[in-house]
Amino acid sequence: MGRYIIYHNPISGAGRARFFVQGITAELRGHGHTVEDCCPADREAGVRAARSVDASYDGVIGVGGDGTLNTLVNGLAGRGVPLMAVPAGTENVLCKALGIPGEPAAIRGMLEAGYTRNIDVGMANGRAFAAMSGVGFDAAVTGEVHRRRSGPIKRWYYYWPLVKLLYTYDWPHLEVEVDGELITSTGGFVLVGNVARYADHINLCLRAEPDDGLLDVCVFTNCDSLRLFSYFLSVRLGRHLGRSDVVYRQGRRITVRAARAGVKYQVDGDAAGEAPVEYTVRMAAMRMFVPRPAGT
Repeated sequence: MGRYIIYHNPISGAGRARFFVQGITAELRGHGHTVEDCCPADREAGVRAARSVDASYDGVIGVGGDGTLNTLVNGLAGRGVPLMAVPAGTENVLCKALGIPGEPAAIRGMLEAGYTRNIDVGMANGRAFAAMSGVGFDAAVTGEVHRRRSGPIKRWYYYWPLVKLLYTYDWPHLEVEVDGELITSTGGFVLVGNVARYADHINLCLRAEPDDGLLDVCVFTNCDSLRLFSYFLSVRLGRHLGRSDVVYRQGRRITVRAARAGVKYQVDGDAAGEAPVEYTVRMAAMRMFVPRPAGT
């Protein structure tokens, strides 16, 4: 039988995380597994707690949204202890990208099967991310949401900051380098992805694979509010990479600089800081439980 520690953020997914924890804990203990509970007080405590997990555990179970999983990735990357990510947040970008279900019986089945995948980890100014990082408009929206939040984040919390910033945002000029090559100096919004999925059932970095040793960067240039709407339609149709005003590259080192101060960036949906940002990739740094591929 396995020994697991379950980390969770009780307010993730408008409070759904605590019900996921109860269900998964009961399912595992009911089948003879040992489960220990950990609910860190804040992100820093969560990173420290994840770093303290040793090889005596068969895995770490992270229950929450992308921010909770980002905390665990920052603590577990490079340590070899596998992470079982459980989607219990608002977007669950990483879980959806990897096809991870949320039902307790399915989670137990994956843990018992023990099938794992080594995925790359992106680094943004030294902070790890598993799914994606954005510089510019989406980070400004994320910053507004987190600044105003007083509890669990719900999807509609993004609507008012989105509408407000469409009319008031001071679009920057972003300079983007990939592996030493300047690819544009007129970026308006930059998305660096380790997976194709972004949010709200859309994919931005269409060629991204989480285990190819590369980061993908998608740059939307010469942005304004009207063009952003046009970009959104192209993304929905999966045709944005064919546009002349969208620049797409893959690489191992990506640098984003802003012509003005105060341009924010986010990692895995959490506000993280201001440009300039240097991105690098740690190949196969994170071991994760994933569904066994059909036919194996």
